[in-house]
Amino acid sequence: MAWDWDRLSPLQRWLATVAGVGLQAHAKHTRFLYKLSLGASNLTGARLTQVDLSAADLRGAHLDRADLRKALLEETRLESASLRGANLSWATGERIDLRFALLAGADLTEAELPAGDLSGADLREAILNRAELPGAKLTGARAGGAVLESALLPRAQLQRVDLSGASLPFADLTGADLTDAILEGADLRGADLAGADLAGARLEGALLGEEELDAEGEPLRTLLSTREPAPLIGKAALLRATWSSLTVRGVIHTRESLARSDLP
Repeated sequence: MAWDWDRLSPLQRWLATVAGVGLQAHAKHTRFLYKLSLGASNLTGARLTQVDLSAADLRGAHLDRADLRKALLEETRLESASLRGANLSWATGERIDLRFALLAGADLTEAELPAGDLSGADLREAILNRAELPGAKLTGARAGGAVLESALLPRAQLQRVDLSGASLPFADLTGADLTDAILEGADLRGADLAGADLAGARLEGALLGEEELDAEGEPLRTLLSTREPAPLIGKAALLRATWSSLTVRGVIHTRESLARSDLP
């Protein structure tokens, strides 16, 4: 469970705020906060751009709307931290611990977090365009409405992740484990699902295909993306998923029509 600020006593809030103020003041004089231990501190709106927080212990910290652009987060412990609306664009760091963290509305554009653990995290409406999370663990994470255009998630563990209504055009999901994932209404056009396990995944109303433009003629890929649309995943893999209707190459299919189609 993430830290609940509202449940803290006045004294606990005061101590957390004092600790946060001290960290922000220290960050003005140094960019190196390696192995810092300051869990459950109040860092709301803190400016921590380009700060090295590698191996720091910030479990349960309150970092809503914090500026962590280009921060170094190697093995940083942010379990159950609150990062609502925080900016982690271009942040880097292997094996970051974001289990059960609150990242709703956060910006992780082009963040590089290989092998990170985001199990149970709240990523609803978060922006992860071109983020790189190879081998990351997002088991049970909530990411409804998140934007992951051209995100790299090869070999990611996405079991039971909720990506309903998420936008994943041109995403790399090769070899990802999507068993029992919720992808209802998700946009997977141009995404690479080669080798992905879709057993039990809920794909009702999802969009798949190799198109580069949406129905209004607008590009699905941003200008900064260099990814090309991947070949459509085989229908045998799609039929392992749970759905009654989805759209493939602009055509709405039932399970029966997909099975009879000439799609690969």
